[in-house]
Amino acid sequence: MSISEMVPTMAANAEARLLRLLIVDSERPVRDACRDVAQRAGFNAATAESAEQALRLLEQQTADVVLLDLRLPGM
Repeated sequence: MSISEMVPTMAANAEARLLRLLIVDSERPVRDACRDVAQRAGFNAATAESAEQALRLLEQQTADVVLLDLRLPGM
């Protein structure tokens, strides 16, 4: 197998190893800023604006780390 054939496979494997981060905050600017920083740090980041939305997301996919606003309205 040549190097050019290996590169796409290596990139796919690197993507699969990214830690999955779920950011939960009711304020969109905070969510967006956290997501941007997390992605630059190498996380695969998803966001939710409420605890209910976060729970729905977690039913569909797992997260390695959850960054949660402790003063989140609602639940």
